[in-house]
Amino acid sequence: MISVLYVDDEPDLLGIGKIFLEQSGQLSVDIITSAPEALSLMASRRYDAVIADYQMPEMNGIEFLKVVRRDSGTIPFILFTGRGREEIVIEAINNGADFYLQKGGDPRSQFAELEHKTKSAVERRKAEAALVTSVERLGMAQEIGQIGSWEYELETRMIWASEQAFRLFGFNRPSGTVPFDDIKACYVDKDTVYDHLVASISRGEYQDIEYAINPADGSAVRIIHSVAKPVRDADGKITKLSGVIQDITDKKLAELALRESEEKHRLLLDESSDPIFSFYPDGTYRYVNRAFAEGVGKTVDEITGKRISDVFSKDEAEKRFFVLRGVFSSGEQKVFEVRVPHPDGDRYYLTTVSPIKDESGAVLSVICSSKEITDRRNAENELRESEEKFRSFVVNANDIVYTLSLDGTFTYASPNTTDLLGYAASEVIGMPLDRLIHPDDLAACRTFLAAILSKGEKKGGVEYRVRHKDGTWRWFMSNNSLLRDHENKPFAFLGIARDITLKKQMDESLADQVLFQQALIDSIPYPVFIKDFTGRFAGCNRAYEREFGTTRDYLVGKTVLDLEYLPMDERQRFHEEDTDVIAKTGRKRYELPIVYADGMLHQTLYSVDGFSLADGRPGGLIGIMVDITDRKRMEDAIRQANRQLSLLTSITRHDINNNIMGILGYLDLVELESSDPAIGNYISKLKSFTNAIQAQIAFTKIYQGIGSQEPWWQELDSLLTCRNVQKTIDLHAYVHGFEVFADPLLPKVFFNLYDNTIRHGERATLITVSASVSPAGLVIVWEDNGVGIVPDQKEKIFERGFGKNTGLGLFLVREILSLTGITIRETGIAGKGARFEILVPKGAYRQNPSGKTAGETR
Repeated sequence: MISVLYVDDEPDLLGIGKIFLEQSGQLSVDIITSAPEALSLMASRRYDAVIADYQMPEMNGIEFLKVVRRDSGTIPFILFTGRGREEIVIEAINNGADFYLQKGGDPRSQFAELEHKTKSAVERRKAEAALVTSVERLGMAQEIGQIGSWEYELETRMIWASEQAFRLFGFNRPSGTVPFDDIKACYVDKDTVYDHLVASISRGEYQDIEYAINPADGSAVRIIHSVAKPVRDADGKITKLSGVIQDITDKKLAELALRESEEKHRLLLDESSDPIFSFYPDGTYRYVNRAFAEGVGKTVDEITGKRISDVFSKDEAEKRFFVLRGVFSSGEQKVFEVRVPHPDGDRYYLTTVSPIKDESGAVLSVICSSKEITDRRNAENELRESEEKFRSFVVNANDIVYTLSLDGTFTYASPNTTDLLGYAASEVIGMPLDRLIHPDDLAACRTFLAAILSKGEKKGGVEYRVRHKDGTWRWFMSNNSLLRDHENKPFAFLGIARDITLKKQMDESLADQVLFQQALIDSIPYPVFIKDFTGRFAGCNRAYEREFGTTRDYLVGKTVLDLEYLPMDERQRFHEEDTDVIAKTGRKRYELPIVYADGMLHQTLYSVDGFSLADGRPGGLIGIMVDITDRKRMEDAIRQANRQLSLLTSITRHDINNNIMGILGYLDLVELESSDPAIGNYISKLKSFTNAIQAQIAFTKIYQGIGSQEPWWQELDSLLTCRNVQKTIDLHAYVHGFEVFADPLLPKVFFNLYDNTIRHGERATLITVSASVSPAGLVIVWEDNGVGIVPDQKEKIFERGFGKNTGLGLFLVREILSLTGITIRETGIAGKGARFEILVPKGAYRQNPSGKTAGETR
């Protein structure tokens, strides 16, 4: 069983940690709440591993780790803390922490991971200790090995050996000289050893050879390591070999044992899921396990014996070799983070580089173990990004971010609290709700928070007033959720509060405006209704309710199709019309007979206008029905009176014309029978007066028709019927596609203008009529190439009785046009021709895009 000391200043966490860690039955856990007490306990009791928090009073986790490493050596040490800053992780690893585990998340999986890391650290320490023991044994075998010296005389073939050298060959004798053959007899492979001896002499080279001997005393075969150099005389001739021998039997046996041990460790390390590998001083891989090979996407054989630069890019290789050089030169363990390219994305490892030393302390090689931290690193990056985003959101948000304890005390407020409420954030922290919330809103806020706590769900939409530091009240709306600890227990509320004071003021202003608008349309004595963009009623005035026997509440939300007091065919027609007006933001206006709630048929001027929203989308329509029943009755009465007056005038005019004809007849008879010049002169004057009376009677007939009928739309091109009346005058008209809303006598206007050119143009041969749109309206120009009109007569020609003929033509023209707001003036130049400009105001003309006749519209 593994004994573990668990140190944390939170007793509750220690208790639950002990329960989880001991569940498997493989760990025995002692718990303690302070690092100094833990050190006292470790002085009297041995532990296999230590687990410690980072942030503790008196001595933090890193300080505790340093003392443990100083006093207890390599005991596995795991830092288990809620602090996730990178500098803490690096400092912990640099000071010898085996693992670093951050608190948080599901307790079961968290402590399962902690148990796994604890057992892994203990097992790794045991494996490392076994490897060190094996290396130390090999060093001891080398230290106790005996060395003998010898010299071989070429001329005498005699060999001198030290006592130790003789002892190595199984001779129990002191130093002295013996025939070479006595020594040669002990060689297992005599020829090979002798050949090396001869080669060294002949070439003058050092001899370095290992060979087996059968000792002379019959003891077991030994392995001898012999090193010798040629010795020359004064003439430079080689006369002997001088060397030393050493019994390396134990060393060879130790090397064999080491190879067997290394093979066993290799098999063990190959099963490890963590990459493990070792280097020679030149950066050549001495050993790699399968996990390392798979991590870089190669096989073990493709890496073993290769240099770092053969496996990694130049930058990555230099980074790794720099750390290796540091370990080989300092002999100290180092921990560093490395990146390993991988087809599925770069992987990151925390690598511990540990030196392997000989008995003198020289570093022979290094062994490295790596822990993949890709997920942790990504999680830390995501956490940093998340924290940065949250920090940026809190700092830059227009809303206040805050936390409340479960009893309703502020424990945090974001910096913009100052901008919105005048308080520094530090002033708000510690305040209870009732210090800030309006008394009338406090109960609603507490009920809102209680609902969140009971259901465990986030909730939003509560509106309340908050006291500003200047004493005024501001309206806010909050969304809240619960904050939970590592045991999933709620410990606080997290809230986001938005200042809605302006919205509240706007809502109140809008409400006032709606009331005003309703009062305004209620003051209109005619039915008014409003529909939204779907064609549903959005409102109406009191006159609508009164005239149709309905209410606003009943009407709102319905379409015209739902109005049972209208026949279905009319509902369908109104619905189609509404849809078209709304879609086109158009206008419809016409006379409509409709039955009101009083059961009477009313004549109305029905008008609907579409309107747009601020963004240009169709918003709906507004309609009004003006009751014109009385006006229609009056118009009918006037028309009846006009008909009667017209009949009376017609009869009177007929009788007068008959009398004038009788007078003219009798004057002709008197003129025939009288030869008196004076009488003839009187008769001529009487005829002139009578003709004048006859012309005035004819004018009354024409003037009687002006305004007697309603105006309608008339196409200009079809009205110019006077063209080619005389072959001597050409008429060119450029008015195609234009229609004018005017009195039915409009054709008389153009006839009189044509007649004016014929009678007074004298030399006129061409008339041009054109129409163009100006800012003031449609300008129709009638011009000829006759003698024109002198400046002082340009207005007189429109006066009644002015002119050489009846003096009524242009007077009638202006009268007919004025009925629909159309004006006429003469703008020509005397001597170059007459030019009449007719200005049709906006709304009294239209243009048919197709150029086709639109027909008359009464």
